[in-house]
Amino acid sequence: VYHVNWLHTKAVQDRWKEEVELIKSEVRWTINFFNSKSRQWEKLGVQSQERGAAG
Repeated sequence: VYHVNWLHTKAVQDRWKEEVELIKSEVRWTINFFNSKSRQWEKLGVQSQERGAAG
């Protein structure tokens, strides 16, 4: 019985460790996504201002 409980507890722990790694990755992906979108909007803003100044 002890070994079964130990294996079950180990499996739960492993799942939580994996979940933590997934969440950390998702946070990095989200930050990278919004940084990329921010750069795109900055570029569009500069282009728009350049067109406005030239037009």
